[in-house]
Amino acid sequence: MNGKCRISSVRQMILRDRAASGDPARVSMFEDLLEDYRIVSNYREYVVGTGYYNGIKITVCSTGIGAPSTEIAVIQLIALGAKALIRIGGTGVLKERCRAALWH
Repeated sequence: MNGKCRISSVRQMILRDRAASGDPARVSMFEDLLEDYRIVSNYREYVVGTGYYNGIKITVCSTGIGAPSTEIAVIQLIALGAKALIRIGGTGVLKERCRAALWH
């Protein structure tokens, strides 16, 4: 993101998409879900898009792979005014007693 986003570009509600691949291309998947959707920043693994869902302005941000790049995105989004962050995407299971599930 690195200075490419402005406070006016980031909404208070953020959807962060980081699937197992960390693929920033997943942010464009929201084009079909949000009205007036546009990419407001594209820098390295961080792609940020903004649009409307039921009249509420929503921002979507990829976070790359792993905790360090996610931390960078979270800190910068909060600095830009984000009040709620919702993580979406894939995850893994570290213990055998925890069942993994595939959701569609």
